[in-house]
Amino acid sequence: MSWLTLLFYGNYALTVITGVMVLFAVAPAYKRTHHRPFLYLTFAFVLRLFDIVCDYTIGRFRMPHDQYAAYRTLRTFTSFATVILLTPGIIMLTRCYLASSQTKSDASPNA
Repeated sequence: MSWLTLLFYGNYALTVITGVMVLFAVAPAYKRTHHRPFLYLTFAFVLRLFDIVCDYTIGRFRMPHDQYAAYRTLRTFTSFATVILLTPGIIMLTRCYLASSQTKSDASPNA
């Protein structure tokens, strides 16, 4: 097995494992709190896992040009959707965290 093949499959395994780990953390957090940022992050990571699995399975097949163009279009749009969902999810989650930490620090007097 060559070094590049090892890196190729190592990247695939690492990305899928971390994506699934994030999903197992974010989806229950949404069920408990019903905060929309967790829902956005869940959908973003589902789309990212879809992208990775497609790259390492469907993307390696030989296909006619029109099918390849449709595949690349779908992959590009899912990549856009991933970034679009990930960005507001992180921003909204950060705002929720900062708002809650701000109220906690206001409640305790400075000594």
